[in-house]
Amino acid sequence: MTADPGDEEAKRKHAYDHVLRSLHAARDVLIECCGEIDDLRLDAPRNTRDINLILHWFRDTSARIYKIYPELSPPVREPPPRRWPADPKKSPARRELTREEALYRVRHHLELARLILQECGPFAGELGIAYEGLGEHLAKVKDIHTAVLQEIWKDLPDRRRRASIRNWGMPEGVPEPPPPDRHEALGRLNDKLETASKVLDDCAGLIVELELEPKLHLYAIANCLATIFEIQQQIYEERPDLIPGFLKDSYELRRQEQQGRAENEG
Repeated sequence: MTADPGDEEAKRKHAYDHVLRSLHAARDVLIECCGEIDDLRLDAPRNTRDINLILHWFRDTSARIYKIYPELSPPVREPPPRRWPADPKKSPARRELTREEALYRVRHHLELARLILQECGPFAGELGIAYEGLGEHLAKVKDIHTAVLQEIWKDLPDRRRRASIRNWGMPEGVPEPPPPDRHEALGRLNDKLETASKVLDDCAGLIVELELEPKLHLYAIANCLATIFEIQQQIYEERPDLIPGFLKDSYELRRQEQQGRAENEG
């Protein structure tokens, strides 16, 4: 009895969809790992470079799958149409904003105001319009913007502060967050790397079943897993309690060999 081609195609499509979801899950975890590695300064340049190569492979593999099944690709987001602000007399009453929402909205509006005022000066000069007081207004807007940033900073947990500095730089007029608790952060990073390695292992099995140029992709996944293992080795040097049970004997043997070499050299 021959298998129904329609059923086979549906199974294959479902498997590709599973690969995509696994890739996206691993990508999200590894992006978080980059932040943790940067905070811990755990040989960050090399590790984050290698993880970026993995992320590029995720993107390329996803693109290959989208070519085979375009319907699995995420919908294209169209930019919202430009429009004038709504008439407050005709628009419904706005819902009450939380403190965080209000602060972020004020910050956004102040940033827009600064950009507009900064552009107004040169235009006014070209048109021969006096704009002597513009600098004073810009300074006031900047002062208010700094005060709003300080309020936002006050409410942020240290982890989000460090992420904000990585993405946008250190804001003016706010204290620098303390470094993370290294012991706890190493454990958190190791958990994320364990999750990513399990997802990638799942991807490898699915790619073999789908025959999706298995040699090329399995080689890429092997490199990903090797990078993860290298980072975990750095973690185990500081947190030997995180070494899995099946590796403890080999790590203990390696430690004894290194200790013996050091004594002989001494």
